[in-house]
Amino acid sequence: MTILKEFLQPNLVTAIYCTPEDLYDKFLFTKIFPMDIPNKEDQGTIIEQTHNRAHRGFDENIKQISSFDYWPKMHKQFKEYIRNCEICNKNKYERQPIKIPIGEVPIPKEKGIQIHIDIFYAQSLKFITCIDSYSKFLVIKQIEDKINLEDKVLDILQSFPNVKRITIDNEPGFTTVQFKSLMQRLQIEIFFCNQNQSTTD
Repeated sequence: MTILKEFLQPNLVTAIYCTPEDLYDKFLFTKIFPMDIPNKEDQGTIIEQTHNRAHRGFDENIKQISSFDYWPKMHKQFKEYIRNCEICNKNKYERQPIKIPIGEVPIPKEKGIQIHIDIFYAQSLKFITCIDSYSKFLVIKQIEDKINLEDKVLDILQSFPNVKRITIDNEPGFTTVQFKSLMQRLQIEIFFCNQNQSTTD
């Protein structure tokens, strides 16, 4: 700031030209004076702790940390860390999913062949539910979160060893590459239904 005062005239409008990269990496808009973090190890620790707290997106992460700390190219480092985050990539889902046309689900002729899986909420509790289309036999298990839904579905499928088809909605955890790959390995056909229409699930 002292250097700017030395060269800028108070009553003269002055412009500073910079590229968008310079704007993000060299200029910081904040109401408090952030701490400079020159140590690479400290930078990595701050990025890891900030992102791993809730695995939020880049905008929220950078907004939180830039209020207190600063170092050159922090935006680039944050983007690279989030892009390579294993948990985020594993649970990433399509934010604009393809609208699937409504079709007919085959009518089962024996029990345990076709099931419906869904996530059920009761107050602050979460449950994964599974019902056999033929016998209407119901299995319901409480879950802590919706992370790694494929593992939770594997657990519930122990009650249906001969299942060939499952019907699910577009719950993000059911549309991941990992979940679809698991169903393919198990040779289970997936039928997606519209989660906004109760008559389709």
